[in-house]
Amino acid sequence: MLDISSFVNAVPIVFILTATILSNFLGDTMVCKIQKIFSYNYYLKYIIVLFLIYTTISLVNKKTSPLERFKKSLVILIVFILFTKNTLRMTIIISVFMILLFIIEDYINYYKNTNKHTQFQKLEKISKFLKYLILFLIIIGHIIYLIKQKQQYGNDFNLIELYKGSKCVLE
Repeated sequence: MLDISSFVNAVPIVFILTATILSNFLGDTMVCKIQKIFSYNYYLKYIIVLFLIYTTISLVNKKTSPLERFKKSLVILIVFILFTKNTLRMTIIISVFMILLFIIEDYINYYKNTNKHTQFQKLEKISKFLKYLILFLIIIGHIIYLIKQKQQYGNDFNLIELYKGSKCVLE
């Protein structure tokens, strides 16, 4: 059975992953052959993203088995892909909620260590609500994005091409 909490708990890592991916603009510091390999092989890009997620989880949570960390990594990768294929407006809204969630989680850790249980419990409820809200918005935004892409490309719409990523023409 699908455990929704796995998806919900993926939200903070998706935020960290997004920030890491945005560092891609430093990619031109690598040698040309590496740049070429990563420029044209989207499977390799997803494998690297999966490895990045797995590594992050492994550093943070050493108590679970490698298999459990790998499964969680796959869930996070799915949430990340859904997040990256979203409308601009929804991406901005979700990003703001992710930043807010990150700050709330930081306060939760602080209050947990200072034995301020009232604030801790309030923030725990807000955090849980935000995680579900973010997941809901990611799914709804992704569906809206798919519908818009289908309308824009009509019969030329290709789901595989959509998930491969796209090269943007920046002007």
